[in-house]
Amino acid sequence: MSKEKQILQLYAEKHSQRSIASILGVSRNTVANVIAGLKRTGKTVPELCAVDDLKLVELLFPEKAYEPVQVMPDFEKIHKELLRSGVTLRLLWEEYSDACHEARKPAYKYSHFCQLYSNYVDQNRLTLHINRVTGSWLTGQGQNCTSMIRILMPAETATCLLQHYLLACTAMQKPFCQ
Repeated sequence: MSKEKQILQLYAEKHSQRSIASILGVSRNTVANVIAGLKRTGKTVPELCAVDDLKLVELLFPEKAYEPVQVMPDFEKIHKELLRSGVTLRLLWEEYSDACHEARKPAYKYSHFCQLYSNYVDQNRLTLHINRVTGSWLTGQGQNCTSMIRILMPAETATCLLQHYLLACTAMQKPFCQ
């Protein structure tokens, strides 16, 4: 049973708002908001307790039913796209942001997007496989600077290190590798 239904039942049993908050371990503001929602609906407690929990929340708090929810990016697709040459996390975020804007839904900010992607990579133990040979150069370009890295180790070791470098550079908005 949801907290809202428990609050309504205790309210119907003539408990005070303070005692309801104490019994259920919720704030007095939560109790007051549920009771105010009950009065706004004009329905009785048994009528509201008969509906399912989601419908009850919609009836009590109609303003919350329309709060926008941020769209979760498709990280599997993003990870595959990052394997292509010239594709960066910032470019993929811009595409994601534009798609959300066209759908009139809120998008995650870039820093949060990077954090979510980093969490996805960690949870799924993924790596970016970049095929480079020992002695080759990687160039990276940021807003105000350009950096170059020379791979002076075996390709297997470099691939692992490059993955962490790419994620760190992108997440901190520092120069990124291409």
